[in-house]
Amino acid sequence: MNTMKHPTEAVENQWRSLQDRWCATTEQWRDSVRLDFERQFWQDYESVVPNTIRKLEELEREITNARHAVGLNEY
Repeated sequence: MNTMKHPTEAVENQWRSLQDRWCATTEQWRDSVRLDFERQFWQDYESVVPNTIRKLEELEREITNARHAVGLNEY
C-alpha cells in the first residue's frame, strides 16, 4: 500500500465535494458579498488546490520510485 495514495485521493474527493457545494451555493447566493468572496478566496482555491493535488501525485510517484530503488515494494 502506498502511504501517499489515500491522502491524495482524500484531497481530490474533498475538493470535488467542495466544488459541488460551491456550485450549489452560487445558485442561491447572488449578491456583491459572494462576488467579493469569489474574488478574494474562491478563485485562489481553484488554482491552488488542483496544483496541490498534482504536486501530491508527483510526490507519490517519487516515493514509489525511491521505494523501488531501495527494494521496498510495499509499505
